[in-house]
Amino acid sequence: VCLATVMFAGCDAALKTAQNKMVEVTINTTLNFAMDETIRANVDSEYVDGVTEVAQHIRNKVTLKVTDSTISGDGMTAQCVILAPNMVDFIENFDLNNYENEQEVYDAVIAAADNAPVSETEITIGLTKNENGEFDALDVESLIAAYLGTEDMDMVYELLSMLQ
Repeated sequence: VCLATVMFAGCDAALKTAQNKMVEVTINTTLNFAMDETIRANVDSEYVDGVTEVAQHIRNKVTLKVTDSTISGDGMTAQCVILAPNMVDFIENFDLNNYENEQEVYDAVIAAADNAPVSETEITIGLTKNENGEFDALDVESLIAAYLGTEDMDMVYELLSMLQ
């Protein structure tokens, strides 16, 4: 009986780990799409490529780990830990007058992401199935903000406006 209990507990742990990984991939895919949509919706078309490149650089500096998840019906909930460059000081002290052109601005944001201290944010994300059977995150703005080491989405919009 003890051996069977240990084996089932091990199976449950392996299934939970696999489920968490699947949820993690779903969140990352959803977030990448949402970030791209946010950029396209908030940045002048002539600057979209440059801002997208900067956003991709920041994404590469971020680690999202699902620590627990629950799947039920057409939805799931995930507890996540996000390790990301804390861009708050940079954004709060940013002065566009210090740069000659947009490439210098992009380079400054990339350098700030490379040199920023890392913030750890714990966040709970809800996801729901859409009409195509794919999952969409319900609170994408919180995820995007966490990618900059903040909980303030206004700061994200401020950064986007600075990049154009």
